Amino acid sequence: MSHRSRLTLTALTLVAAGAHGLAVSSLEEGLELRQGGITSPVLVLGGLRPEALPAASSEGLSIAVVGPEHLAEYARILPDHPVRLHLPPRTSS
Repeated sequence: MSHRSRLTLTALTLVAAGAHGLAVSSLEEGLELRQGGITSPVLVLGGLRPEALPAASSEGLSIAVVGPEHLAEYARILPDHPVRLHLPPRTSS
């Protein structure tokens, strides 16, 4: 049996129990899940610097946008490296 991390083993357990998707705090964790064979949707909650979008795109990871500071750079990179972005709800008027 191959060595699998606790993160990957936990993800496999959650998927087997019916989880449709998973959320992680960093790109590294998302990549670890993909390397461990997890094919379910994965959302990276920690926010990413624009230069990390190609890696997220190549592994089919979704990204939570945590603030407006990188949106212009995302817009420049996304046409060549598409990822699904999750935007926070607007809570003020």
